[in-house]
Amino acid sequence: MDNIFSNRPDIDAEKETSRIYKNWRENFALPLLVGVLIFGAFVLFPAILASDSLVQKTFFISTYLLTIVVTVVRFSYPVRMIIFLLNIYILGIGELLTYGTNGDSLFFFLSLTTFATMMFSVQAGIASIIINLITYAIFGTLYVNGLLVPSSPQGSPATVAGWISEALAMLMFTVIIILGFRSFRTRILRSKKTN
Repeated sequence: MDNIFSNRPDIDAEKETSRIYKNWRENFALPLLVGVLIFGAFVLFPAILASDSLVQKTFFISTYLLTIVVTVVRFSYPVRMIIFLLNIYILGIGELLTYGTNGDSLFFFLSLTTFATMMFSVQAGIASIIINLITYAIFGTLYVNGLLVPSSPQGSPATVAGWISEALAMLMFTVIIILGFRSFRTRILRSKKTN
């Protein structure tokens, strides 16, 4: 009979850790969105003025407006975070369309994986990596074959090697991010089990 209950503390510790982490995520969502709006306002206007691409300006404005909507209207946590992550992804796409590999798309795709992992789970982070890699494969193929050209004169369609290098850099850093979050969660769980 002891064997049946011997894993009980482990199960309770894991449930408690999951509950605490879930509560933290949900309590962090609104301040995160408000922070994005505040700091985003300081970034938005110079970015619009500096951009010579209508596509990029449209992406900047539309993602900011979407963030206002999900911050002000009381959507559920998953809806808020999915729209937040979608905004990050859209900004990355905007950079790819405007500058090819010369833009800041890598920053946005790294951010996508970081926030997907932090605000949902390691599995969501892995899904974002797969989406990022598919995105690089599609855009790389379109650019290298001349089917798409950057909308900005500062953009570069890049070579196959350039696209592979960009995708591998993204993969390397996102895997490190996910392993870090996974290790952090494991350490929290271990400390709960010993307490």
